[in-house]
Amino acid sequence: MNNAPMVEGFVHPNEALAAEQRYRALLLHIEGAGVAFRCLAHPPCRSSVESAAARASAGAPGSIGAKALILRGAAPIRFVMTVLPGMHKLRIDRVRAVIGKFRFAQTDEILEVTAGLEPGMIPPFAAPVFPAIGGLIVDELMFSFPLIGFNAAHAQRSVVMSGTEYAKLVPHATVTGISEAM
Repeated sequence: MNNAPMVEGFVHPNEALAAEQRYRALLLHIEGAGVAFRCLAHPPCRSSVESAAARASAGAPGSIGAKALILRGAAPIRFVMTVLPGMHKLRIDRVRAVIGKFRFAQTDEILEVTAGLEPGMIPPFAAPVFPAIGGLIVDELMFSFPLIGFNAAHAQRSVVMSGTEYAKLVPHATVTGISEAM
């Protein structure tokens, strides 16, 4: 933790550098898989609604947000990420059918397993991007969208790609229906 005074809009240089490093590591992972994608720069976002609007303004109207939620389950897989359309809510009963008892990860746990990423900045991946997240459950709808978007380990950057390209990045995910429209 830094000792810089809390000033609205101030980002400590070390935090900015760490965010940039996480962003570049994510891009290397995506590029290494050979999938087609675009990067977008936009104002900071704190919600799915803000992110969708920012991506639309940055050149990706109609992209469906990939909402990444981190859950804490029982051993042997302690943390699991679920990915669902941003305009949907998680069906807890369906997730329990896959992993059993769980709870939503707390902010300090999220920071720990994502190397400091805050909720809203987390891209929809488990290991190897986030080695401490041992499981990934993706809603089956995610692969059907022509364009999905997600924050790219950075509050001011997003990645957009087709659902079929995203599927190539998560070949070991459990794919099932885990969401419903709000």
